[in-house]
Amino acid sequence: MRLLGSLGALVLLAGTGCCFLFVPPFGLPDGGSPPPVGPTDAGQREPPQLDGGGPSDVVGFVEAVCHVNPQEGAPGTLVTFDGEESNGSPGATVVSWFWDFGDGADGGGYTTNHVYEDAGVFRPSLTATDSAGASGSTNCPTVTISQPGP
Repeated sequence: MRLLGSLGALVLLAGTGCCFLFVPPFGLPDGGSPPPVGPTDAGQREPPQLDGGGPSDVVGFVEAVCHVNPQEGAPGTLVTFDGEESNGSPGATVVSWFWDFGDGADGGGYTTNHVYEDAGVFRPSLTATDSAGASGSTNCPTVTISQPGP
């Protein structure tokens, strides 16, 4: 499966269930073939072969987009997370949003709120999944919660 673009192809290595390989439009730097990936022992599947592409080779790509407001505050500050601008793969729409607030808590929905109870620097993230089952993740802007001065 591959996602083609002007900068090359992002290829899902079939049979691995986990891995992508970027192939530049001009081929691999050494001019050779991609390294074998996947089971190669006797009785197991052979590594996937990259073919010329085609309709069945297109994979989805989800662009997770998050906004955080405010990005600074004191403990107890209500922070709003907005992922409404996330985009599904062609022909699909984003149907679920999973938020990791960076403090051990998580949430769902294209917009959600979270209260940071403790001071610290938090690195929230968003994973968006579309109606085709494709997903994408992004790190959101850092949230800094500070104790008020004396």
